[in-house]
Amino acid sequence: MKTNCTLAVVPDSYIENSDFENGNELWTVSNADGVEIKWNDTPIRGKGAMHFYSSSALDFSIEQTVEIPENGTYAACMQVQGGDGNDADDISVEITNVTTGEVVTASTKLNGWCEWTNPATDSIKVAAGDTVRVRVGIKAKAGAWGSIDDVFFVQNRRICTRDKER
Repeated sequence: MKTNCTLAVVPDSYIENSDFENGNELWTVSNADGVEIKWNDTPIRGKGAMHFYSSSALDFSIEQTVEIPENGTYAACMQVQGGDGNDADDISVEITNVTTGEVVTASTKLNGWCEWTNPATDSIKVAAGDTVRVRVGIKAKAGAWGSIDDVFFVQNRRICTRDKER
């Protein structure tokens, strides 16, 4: 008898529902008219993910805003998979320190079904009490599709990198 075990170690994220297990709860969706969004399709783990498709060009976003409890250096990352895009597409995760105006962004492209990429932002300094917005932007050609999962905002950037092994 052969036994397999999958262990998912996830960072302690300041974003709630970062894995979409509760659908779009706590996420603000903007400019998604005409976009087909499912909250339980093609996750990297668990049952939730934000899956998107449109027969028209895509240019929409989801975001959360949080107040940071302690001084530190923070970063954001996410998991992305999908296809039928092109080189002009931009799938991004962005941190804006609303208090100071500082912004950092990381981008990727759609590389194919279940070909997950893990864009991670550079670190950003945040003071206790600062308000931070974490935004995922989807700009892609008509017919592009994909999934976003595990959008993390963490105090230690090293946790946002993902080992290629599955």
